[in-house]
This record gives sequence, C-alpha cells and structure tokens, in this order.
Amino acid sequence: NRLGYAVSKDGIHFNRLEQPILSNDVEQEARGPEDPRIVKIGDTFYMMYTGYGGRFPEDFRICLATSKNLIAWERQGVVLDEPNKDASLFPEKIKGKYVMFHRREPDIWIAYSNDLKTWYDHKIIMKPIPDSDWEYNKIGIAGPPIKTRQGWFLIYHGTSKEKGYCLGAALLDLNDPSKVLARQAEPILEPQLDWEVNGISPKWYLAAVKQRSETRYWSIMVGQIR
Repeated sequence: NRLGYAVSKDGIHFNRLEQPILSNDVEQEARGPEDPRIVKIGDTFYMMYTGYGGRFPEDFRICLATSKNLIAWERQGVVLDEPNKDASLFPEKIKGKYVMFHRREPDIWIAYSNDLKTWYDHKIIMKPIPDSDWEYNKIGIAGPPIKTRQGWFLIYHGTSKEKGYCLGAALLDLNDPSKVLARQAEPILEPQLDWEVNGISPKWYLAAVKQRSETRYWSIMVGQIR
C-alpha cells in the first residue's frame, strides 16, 4: 500500500500526482502506510497513519509525518510502540497541549502531549455498546474531530457481524474532549448499496468529514474494492 495525493475544485473531478507521497520504503511500513488522518496546526500539516510492518502478528503502529504543502512529507516515526491504529490529532491545541485519539481495541482512547513524542493521561472516552446491533464489536474514529459551537463533532465507525462497518456520531466537550456530551444511538450511515455491501471485504464503510461552511459538511465514503 502507498498514499497518494489528489486535488479537486468541486469534489468530483480530481487531478492526482503520478507518484505516491508516502511509499512502503521503511521497515515499519513494509506492507504499507494506511488510514491517514491529517490536520493543520499553525503552518504545518500533521498526518497520523498506520504503519504495517508485517514482521510478526500485530505489527501495526501509529506513525506521524509532517508537511508544509501536503506533498513533501517528513516522517517523524512511531508515535506509540504498541499494536494500535485509528489515530488522529485534534486540529488545535487544547490548554496548550496536543490531543490525540487512538484505538486500543475495542475502544476509542484519548491522550495528551507537549512535544508529540511523549504521550500521557491515556483514557478511554468511548466503548462499544454491547446491546447495539451495529457497534458491539469495536469502534474507532473515522476522521479528525470538527469544532462547532456546541462541541467537538466526531464521526466514528462501529462494527458488528450483522452490519459490518457503520458510521456513528458523537459530541464532545470543547474544553475537555474526554467528556462525551451526546452520542447517536443509531448509525448515521450504513452499507446499503451494492458497491458498499459486496466486495473483497463485505459491508465496509469508512468516511472522512470536512467542514465546508457553518452549515454544510463534506463526507467522503470508502466502499468496496471488487
């Protein structure tokens, strides 16, 4: 696997670079970099992604890379030296600290850092709902949280044997995002169309969400590879 770059003015027609922006050319990413989540803090873009090494079972780690232009990236290495994924920074510091979501299966965790190297105060903020028919297996963030007047808006994915991957939503406290203010009981999106339900990995549905204006959002969904 490799990560590429494409740009569009309308969200439909894209121009893309011929060469990847990140390749599987380091040991921790021998099987590829995957699942990038990008935020901009100041004049720097921060990308957290999963590096798959393939040297032993559970050889996947959260990695960090930085860029000034989204094309040239500098790897910063492994963030947490443990089997972990589904990570993203918040798009701004909170109380002077970097804040990160990550996923120690099956839960969504939060952690804090002063320097992006040492992470502390790891805490579970959301667990799968056992009696839910769509997220009892495991959950993880779908993309970076979006700041609203009401709180941090978070889209996350949940999995179950019956429905595969679905998307849910939660609202977190602006000043203390470890506090969940509200959580949607039912999925906001779930696999229904043929290209979402059928493929190599059935019922796969992930998304990234971008705020376009005060009242409109873009959501990019990922379905099946046939």
